[in-house]
Parts: sequence; C-alpha cells; structure tokens
Amino acid sequence: MLEKEKFTADRLYIGEQLRKAREAAGFSQEELSVYMDSSPNTIYRFESAKRYPTIDWLIRFTSVTQIPLTDLLPPCYVESGISVSQEIYKAYICLSPKNKEAVKQVIAVLVGTLLDSQL
Repeated sequence: MLEKEKFTADRLYIGEQLRKAREAAGFSQEELSVYMDSSPNTIYRFESAKRYPTIDWLIRFTSVTQIPLTDLLPPCYVESGISVSQEIYKAYICLSPKNKEAVKQVIAVLVGTLLDSQL
C-alpha cells in the first residue's frame, strides 16, 4: 500500500471507530461535544476523517466514553505495540498538568517515530 493510501485508510479507520465508540456510549455528536469541550463540527470532522484528533482529545474521549484507546486504532498499530493499558492510563490521570504535558510530548514523538517507520 502506498504511503498516502495507508495514511488515508488509517484516518478513515480511526474516524469510523470514533463514530462507533460515540454511538456505543449513547452520545449524539452534540451531546458528546459538551463533554469534550469541542464543537459538534469538530467531532464530525474527526469521524469523517477530515481531521485527526489530538492526543489530549483522544485521552479525554476514552475517559468520557469508557472505550479503550486500542479500540480506536487500526489493528496494525495495536499489533506493533501501540497500546495503552488501564494501568498506564490510571497513572497518567494522576499526574500534574506539567507532567501530563511531558508525557504527551513523549507519546507524540514515539507515535510519530513508529508511524514514520511503518510508512
């Protein structure tokens, strides 16, 4: 699969998983937007693969919907080792805002490195 096709396929997969997770949690886009401090249009753009959500947004989404992050990712990323266990998530939410920011930066670098190596 070409690099651009894989990127597009991943965006579509994640968008579809976001929609399924939102619906499984019983939220409309409008209802979820209140909990996510996002507009319904932002949620629509994530679900329709027009934009990628940030790590912050995904972490909040998994907290609101009680859907594991690994359920949102394409299987190849989960199999490659990108997974977030409940223990890691529990530790993350107990961190100070400064430490959360540091963790998010590390995750962004790791995910970017892994994505670059697979493209």
